[in-house]
Amino acid sequence: MNKIKGYIKSVLSEKYISMVDVNVKSILIRLLLLETPENVNYLKEGVEVSLIFNPSAVKISKDKPESISITNVLEGYILTIKKGKILSEITVDFKGDTIKSYITNLSSERMLLEVGEKVYLLIDATDIMLEV
Repeated sequence: MNKIKGYIKSVLSEKYISMVDVNVKSILIRLLLLETPENVNYLKEGVEVSLIFNPSAVKISKDKPESISITNVLEGYILTIKKGKILSEITVDFKGDTIKSYITNLSSERMLLEVGEKVYLLIDATDIMLEV
């Protein structure tokens, strides 16, 4: 699992769902939670949290996406590429934190990914969990 630390910047809630913006090294990462400040005490500005997400939820693009529904687009540089029989584990440096992505070898080869190359990581708001 990927795990990066940040601070809650804002919380918008309606009924049983909250949209939470977390500041991670001056980049806002948005997530959706089935919790609200009314039923948990940590959903408030300034609280330090960890964002946790599965490497298989991290998509990779060589070009900066412009018109997509995924809110979280993080810029980073490829540190390592480890190929298995089916999947490639791509390790990316994001502002000093390490984020891993699992993509198929076919995709890795088609994209001609190389160590040191700039890439964009796409993570849907619903794929991120929060840990206090």
